[in-house]
Amino acid sequence: MVPAASFDLEKAPFLDGDGSSAALNAPDEHSSSSPQLTSTDSRISAWSKIRMRVRPWMIHVVIIVFYTVLFFALIYTHPSRNGSGTTLLWSPAQNAVDWETRVIDAIPGSTLYAGFPNAESDTAWSELLRGINLKIFPEEMKRLGYDSLKLKDGSGYVASLAVYHELHCIKRVRKMIYRDYYYPNITESEWVHRMGHIGRKPQSPALTTGRLLTHYYQQSIV
Repeated sequence: MVPAASFDLEKAPFLDGDGSSAALNAPDEHSSSSPQLTSTDSRISAWSKIRMRVRPWMIHVVIIVFYTVLFFALIYTHPSRNGSGTTLLWSPAQNAVDWETRVIDAIPGSTLYAGFPNAESDTAWSELLRGINLKIFPEEMKRLGYDSLKLKDGSGYVASLAVYHELHCIKRVRKMIYRDYYYPNITESEWVHRMGHIGRKPQSPALTTGRLLTHYYQQSIV
């Protein structure tokens, strides 16, 4: 045991002269890390703000990439059967057509379908339009969703493909161009009637592409 007198409070005080504890004046081991935590928190907060700003753009980019890939995948897996895209409306002639790409010169060469008419060109046009009238079976007409003139035997309906109708209209325009050859004795009323008929043709895509849509016929009183 150490005698009480040997422990001098003046030489070994619990408090410093200014009344503060030496232990309290010692550097706090946690005080130096406080600025470090504050800096880290600031960096995290700044990065969070950047992510919040970038996130909507990243979502849009992902959506655009997804639909772009889907678009090209559909084109690759469902190639177009013609140069203008697949037919949106069903046609009974879809499976009977083989599409091919041809380069057409703006100035046509020698052909029976152009130029001044003669007996040979008239025969060629007649052969071209030989299949203008078709028989549509009842189940096909039902799928098309409209009605037409019914055949007497009940086996089907009278119809025509749009491509033939367009060729028919072009033939009529051609005949009016060479009206002196085809209609040397045409009357004024006949002229007005025929011109009124072909005057509506520019509204049709007859000069752009042959369509496979089906034309139907209705009973009329002449």
